[in-house]
Amino acid sequence: MPWTEISQSPQIARRSRTSTRRAREVISRICRSFLDHLFITPTELLHHREYQKRFSLAGNALETAVQKAALAQVRDTPRSVTDRIKELHVLLDDFPGLLRKAARGAGELEITEETYVETVRAVIDKSAVPDRDARVFYLLSLHMEGCDSWAAKIERLLALVSDGLAADEQRYIDVIVGECLRSKVAVDTLFGGYELLQDRLDQVVDLHDARYALQPEAKPVLARLNEVMREGEWPTVQAALGANLHGILATWTPLVSSDFMHELRAIGIIYRRVGEGTRVIGGARTIELIERRLSRTLSIENITERLYEFPSKSQQISLLLDLESIVVGKHNQTMVENYIDYIFGDPKIGERILAEQDSDERRLVGVASLRAAFLRSSLRDIAKDKYTRVLGDLHESYLERIDFFGRLDSEASPAPEKARRLMTLFAEGGFLGGANLEAARNLLRGYIREPGFLEGYLDGAEGDRQRKARLRELQQNLKTAGIQG
Repeated sequence: MPWTEISQSPQIARRSRTSTRRAREVISRICRSFLDHLFITPTELLHHREYQKRFSLAGNALETAVQKAALAQVRDTPRSVTDRIKELHVLLDDFPGLLRKAARGAGELEITEETYVETVRAVIDKSAVPDRDARVFYLLSLHMEGCDSWAAKIERLLALVSDGLAADEQRYIDVIVGECLRSKVAVDTLFGGYELLQDRLDQVVDLHDARYALQPEAKPVLARLNEVMREGEWPTVQAALGANLHGILATWTPLVSSDFMHELRAIGIIYRRVGEGTRVIGGARTIELIERRLSRTLSIENITERLYEFPSKSQQISLLLDLESIVVGKHNQTMVENYIDYIFGDPKIGERILAEQDSDERRLVGVASLRAAFLRSSLRDIAKDKYTRVLGDLHESYLERIDFFGRLDSEASPAPEKARRLMTLFAEGGFLGGANLEAARNLLRGYIREPGFLEGYLDGAEGDRQRKARLRELQQNLKTAGIQG
């Protein structure tokens, strides 16, 4: 069923176009139910006369497939569907002769576990380049007769893999195993059941990366497939697993939960997994589907509803920064940034953030923590600079407005108590850099130098062990504050 674009040369179309990757992928899609019913691949349908006979006798399956192929191929072109159907029928009429030619070329050769390498090399040695694939696939189709499940078929194919297998010899096995894995029925049967859709995604990605650990419900042949993939190149198998990834991501089923944040985090995890290093499993299509799934979850309605759950502006900003760290795609990132812009567009945003805390120390820590969150974020530099400057100015102006250092120093509290308050602020990131940070350090240095500071700091510690623990705590706190010695 050579359903690809026809070459200008009918001879080339008949001889080489019938087994192209694109032709097999088209067959895999439009003949899926028939292939799954017989546990056969597009390559077997192309190279086994008995399967072609059964297909032609399966009601109107053949004519339906031809029409689907023609419609798909003339879409967005000036070509006529009727003309394309006629061209496909011409190619179909040529197939018996092509198969007879492949059979004659294969002669008495036969593929077995013991003779696979020898047989393939014999075909390659005595065949012209355009005929090699057809003859090898013809012999492999005969070898796979009688497999009554996808697991049995893959197991029989992998039994042909041996040490030292040349790339050209492995390529034929890779093609057919990859075609098996294009079937959702095959994948579901091989991997077994799952509780969450993310589990299936993880299994597919693990096998693609040859890191799959056999699960109790999975077929044992997957362990063997994982092993051979770890030891060699299997591009067609990996492409098929990428296509499975596309099928899973294209569904509307949640990966883990209908909960907004849980689902977004799961999507973010998958995005990072499929894009490790320099490659993306399934290519640009995978990223497109992930962005589309994110867009469905990250709707304006969902974000707005979630923000209403947090009356605190600090909590709302933290939620948006959390979202920003997860989302991918320019549209999704812009949507989150627009919400942040909206919140900071409030002229009283500074006062609202400060009013959410019940003490000066908590307000300083809250503003500093928000600023640090923006610095850690992956926002565009221009946006990051804008918001960190706003929060930095708010922090500095509040310190000056309440005269924090002067008020603390004028309190009647003992030096150890004042020092503890400062060290707590240092530990929680309550001071920003610059003059205020140095002022806080100088004030702390003054307290620890006061007579009787150490005795007061250790007051209440019982026994040598507690005193030593208190001293270690003091040393660590001073180190955190940037004070050595």
